[in-house]
Amino acid sequence: MSKLAILMRTKNSDWVIAQTLTALYSQIEVDFQLYIVDSGSTDSTLEICERFSYKPIKMKGNTYVPGPVLNAAISQITEEIIVLLNSDSVLLHPKSLKYLVAPLVENEQNIIATVGRQLPRHDAEPWVVKDYATCFPEADEMPNFMTMSFPLSAFKRSIWEQEKFYEKSWGSEDTEWGKRIVDKKYGSIKYVAKAITMHSHNYNNNELHNRKFIEGEADYFIYQTKPSLIKIALGYCKRVLSEIFYYVSHGHFFSILAVFNRNFFYFLGYYRGLKSAKNREKKNISAVIHKPY
Repeated sequence: MSKLAILMRTKNSDWVIAQTLTALYSQIEVDFQLYIVDSGSTDSTLEICERFSYKPIKMKGNTYVPGPVLNAAISQITEEIIVLLNSDSVLLHPKSLKYLVAPLVENEQNIIATVGRQLPRHDAEPWVVKDYATCFPEADEMPNFMTMSFPLSAFKRSIWEQEKFYEKSWGSEDTEWGKRIVDKKYGSIKYVAKAITMHSHNYNNNELHNRKFIEGEADYFIYQTKPSLIKIALGYCKRVLSEIFYYVSHGHFFSILAVFNRNFFYFLGYYRGLKSAKNREKKNISAVIHKPY
């Protein structure tokens, strides 16, 4: 197997990065070069990284925007197969990397990128567990609304050279790129359920609002989703009912208390993101240079 490039972005990840790197360097039957691009860690992240072998990639400026940072980093990487692994994404099987890249290494017909399966952390809240079970099933296919997911994914550099990552919004660069390369018929993205990693976040209401704001901005440009209070209200009701049913069926009765409030912030953030993107379009602002909230 030819050498892989592992690209990891870091910032103040000392709470988990030792686990991430230990799991990475415990992978078997693969040969890789780790590249790390750090966006200004002020904790012990880089000190921990020094315990492992890696090549640093310098980031210009102090502003972090995912798409441009990834594009600049990959331009300095020469390996053909590139794996994106988040600094808080802990591989759970010693062959996760091998499974992830096998379709690319073996030139499996029409496969140009792969996505691994993400499992929630042990402290994940029930709503997070529910969402991850939907997005990253044990079966060999992801739901239609999922494309790429960069906490654990792999792709061919030759495809990236033709289609760089999305830079028009702060976030969802993985979703947009996956949709674009499939729509343009470069090939298919394969979901590899055996390539497992642990990655999830228990967002509080403010963090959830901000996350959905980012997704709303991106969806406006990627899917041409327009801000609609009626659709937002219907989405809110559908998600609330779905969560309540899940909690009752799984015995998480106390979780029902937070459903209405949390999903209010969920859809408020998404709606505000759509509105923000619409205003940006009117003002002909083509790229986000900072976090949009």
